[in-house]
Amino acid sequence: MRSPQEKSNGIVDFVWCDKFNDWINNCNPLELKLVGRWFTWANNQEDLIMSLIDRVFCITSFDQNFPLAKISALPKNPSDHTPILWESGDSQDSGQPRFKFEKWWLQQEGLEEIVKNT
Repeated sequence: MRSPQEKSNGIVDFVWCDKFNDWINNCNPLELKLVGRWFTWANNQEDLIMSLIDRVFCITSFDQNFPLAKISALPKNPSDHTPILWESGDSQDSGQPRFKFEKWWLQQEGLEEIVKNT
């Protein structure tokens, strides 16, 4: 987990959250956001605790090869983890290219002028 908001009772081990966030900041992967569910794990007990611990990360080149990729949650029975389905998006071609903003554009000389003119 990355923060207390990712657990239904808000109780987290900040040491592990910090380590995970440091890894994300150092490696800079892209996270595919889950559609259809916030929490991906539940303890299945009477005193229910749920958390977001199952994620999908990729590198930029992978995302460029599958720009329409998405992940979605499947029914979790009987497991305590929610199965995650990754779809490439190949069959979802809308005919229009998908716009993606690249952070490095901000470092390009003349960007502000290009944006104003456009």
